[in-house]
Amino acid sequence: MANTIVHIQVVSRSGEDDILLSWQHRTAAVDGLYQWNGTGWTLLQALLGTGSIYDSCTLQGRCYWADGKNPIQVWKPDSNEICAVVDAPVVQYLVTYQGRIVGGGDARTKAEVIADGGVWPADSNRDRVVFCEPLDDTLWSPNNFIDANIGTGEVISGLGINSITSATRGAQTQLVVFKPTAILVNDGALSAAEQQLAVVSIALGCPGYHSIANTPFGLMFASKNTICLMDTSGKEPNQVGFFISPEMALVQSAMQKWHAAIFHDNTFKMSISNAHATLNNEEWWLDLK
Repeated sequence: MANTIVHIQVVSRSGEDDILLSWQHRTAAVDGLYQWNGTGWTLLQALLGTGSIYDSCTLQGRCYWADGKNPIQVWKPDSNEICAVVDAPVVQYLVTYQGRIVGGGDARTKAEVIADGGVWPADSNRDRVVFCEPLDDTLWSPNNFIDANIGTGEVISGLGINSITSATRGAQTQLVVFKPTAILVNDGALSAAEQQLAVVSIALGCPGYHSIANTPFGLMFASKNTICLMDTSGKEPNQVGFFISPEMALVQSAMQKWHAAIFHDNTFKMSISNAHATLNNEEWWLDLK
């Protein structure tokens, strides 16, 4: 049985060793959640989907993940318990922001939303950002949402936190909502009167959420044809990857969602596929020193 790692998450806990988790596609079984044991991967649990797209975040030493088809799941390391979060919504992407689990996007079809007892499209989160109460993952008020519909027909393709640091916390933070060719930012406290949702671009976006990386220089990500660097001013992101734009333009549309990157040693390190590949097979490094 061949496995393919499609997502990873480091779970940090105060006074204890970090834990490395991975979500893997398995050719002869449903997807699996694995933990690194120092020499290899140990299966924690078989997951609900097959070939799903996963995103995750952490809060209070717990790991939460979404697959776009089922309610948010949680792993509690202290009790080694894996379960669905009480009353949690179905979303595709997750971040932790202002002490809350924040999710957005939805991979369900119209038929799947209706089968879940919902109404289409009102009960789909394809164009909606939802969030729980601070430090309480069991309270999801129906009023805790942000409408991200800007009339372009595109749906949410990723979430990010713009902190101008290499972490997701900083003196200045914005919740960033990505679509394949649009970017929106949310300023202020969630659910507060000063909350604002602003469109900063209808030309640049991010089709591959795994390419979103926090850096001390701003939030970096791969758009369809270049690499972008975004500050918290609310202006159009800077296009800093023009020198590899010809290579990125050759990536097949279906593979753009698998753009992936990390920020390491003051370098933005990105992985993409070439014109005919079905897996990422090229790496490009942008030195930001």
